[in-house]
Amino acid sequence: MEADIASYFLADTGIEVKFVACPEDVEYKDDNGFSCDLETVDGKKIKISAVVDADADQVSWEVKTGLLSSIKLEQIIKEEFNSSESISVKPDCGSTDIIAYQGDLIKCTVLNSENQKGIVQLVVTDNHGGVRLQDLSSVKWQT
Repeated sequence: MEADIASYFLADTGIEVKFVACPEDVEYKDDNGFSCDLETVDGKKIKISAVVDADADQVSWEVKTGLLSSIKLEQIIKEEFNSSESISVKPDCGSTDIIAYQGDLIKCTVLNSENQKGIVQLVVTDNHGGVRLQDLSSVKWQT
């Protein structure tokens, strides 16, 4: 079961898994929900909620807190630069989703229309995906 969850997590998020630990006494029957602890290869930890579908011989999983989509973060950056700075940028927050919790700082690179590169920082404001961009006017553009 742990191997299945690790495999699904990697496929869905792009994040490599070091290990998954689920309760040993889980019964493999329909709609049996349980939680597992997952640790990534870079040491980040997240709680997985899993449900068994015995008929299909599989486990479905979800993460309720701590997992952020890099695609959504990039969209937030684009929209914020466009609305507050009237600048079109191409953000890059990496190719994988990001495990982060309230208070964590996430750095993403941005490329403006003049091919200048900058770093933006987002602060995670809650454990449910809320983020706030730090002051965009302070981005230092480099060629």
